[in-house]
Amino acid sequence: MWGSVGGRVKGVVFGKVVENVGFLLFLLEKQHLIYIIGVMNFQVLSFHRKKVSLLRRKRSQLERIAMERSAMVPASFMPRRLKPGGSVVYYLSASIRGESRHRYVRRGEVEYWRKRAMAWRRFMKAMASWVKVNKEIEKELREIGRLRCESLPGGKRG
Repeated sequence: MWGSVGGRVKGVVFGKVVENVGFLLFLLEKQHLIYIIGVMNFQVLSFHRKKVSLLRRKRSQLERIAMERSAMVPASFMPRRLKPGGSVVYYLSASIRGESRHRYVRRGEVEYWRKRAMAWRRFMKAMASWVKVNKEIEKELREIGRLRCESLPGGKRG
């Protein structure tokens, strides 16, 4: 039969928490057999949940950058000197059908195109970081799932 919580059954304090190899163990007694049920380590689990929370905030910031309403041009903005000591000229470098193409930018349009090329660069960096953060979130969620699993009969974790 099940004993009352806090009562003594055959010298075992019922409900007493025992630490063993980083896992909390609860002792239960049923029909003179003692079952030890492994319960997840709440401190480690809490650490991983906090990490996921921080990563989700970072992902949200990256999504805001990707969703901005600024105009972009899918190209890099390149300053070049055609002669040593000569004046700087600007080009937009873009991949068109797999080939790199350069377009000259007139002096009066430099700031217009620079702003749009920098918006594209910011967008692309945010997207690359977003992919990395998503992979990290997936990794942490899988670890949380693993930590929440109890041991299988025979001592192996799922």
